[in-house]
Amino acid sequence: MTTALTPAKSLALDMAKQEKAIEASLPEGLSVKKFMRTAVNAITTHSQADKLLKADRKSLFTACQKAASDGLIIDGKEATLTVFSGEVVYMPMTQGLVKLARNSGEIGNIIAEVVYENDDFVYRPGIDDQPQHSPDWFGQRGAPIGAYAVVSVTGGEKIAVVMPKARIMAIAKGGKNIGQYDPVKGAHFAEWWRKTVIKNVLKYAPKSTELERALASDNEHIDPSKIPSSYEAPPAPIDDINNDLGVAEKVHEGELVDTDII
Repeated sequence: MTTALTPAKSLALDMAKQEKAIEASLPEGLSVKKFMRTAVNAITTHSQADKLLKADRKSLFTACQKAASDGLIIDGKEATLTVFSGEVVYMPMTQGLVKLARNSGEIGNIIAEVVYENDDFVYRPGIDDQPQHSPDWFGQRGAPIGAYAVVSVTGGEKIAVVMPKARIMAIAKGGKNIGQYDPVKGAHFAEWWRKTVIKNVLKYAPKSTELERALASDNEHIDPSKIPSSYEAPPAPIDDINNDLGVAEKVHEGELVDTDII
């Protein structure tokens, strides 16, 4: 009696047939055995494992080969696979982009954080080289309101990008997984917010060929025509406007104030 192969075993056998092609795509120093083993494990334990195993197998191999070419391991941290319309696509993740940026030798460090409404946050472009962010890690931080990324170039320069929630969600509309960016629906929304600001700040930083290629791979699944060119920022509370203008007294809409603005 022949024992039926499990989906994981069947995938491992199919992947083994692609070993030479994937090995030819991998950069020097990255073991093909480790890449294959990690990929099979990531696919079979993925939250979309059923979809990945039933999806077009050729697209799955192509996605794995693209990740190999970029030098990223499919482990859910450096890179991940997902299914859109029955096709498997590869997506670099935050850790993978940071890895490639550091490997270039021109970038010393990248930090990216989500900012919450109760955090202390100040950034003055042209004055501060990076945001001053003091979260209360163990307190009630409130709702997420934006994110930022800072790249430290090896020459000492720092490049910073700050993006409000409205802009991040506008960018998310261009992709196929907008729900992942939603703080309510997306279990790992912070990862996607950080990835968005990292990709944005890397536009202004020196990049290696490998990093350029990984960014291009990620952008293959984005439709720029769906991203609004502008977004409607929420109106600032009138008291905050007064503080910004240097008005000492509280002003309510419709009132006139006889005060010098300093």
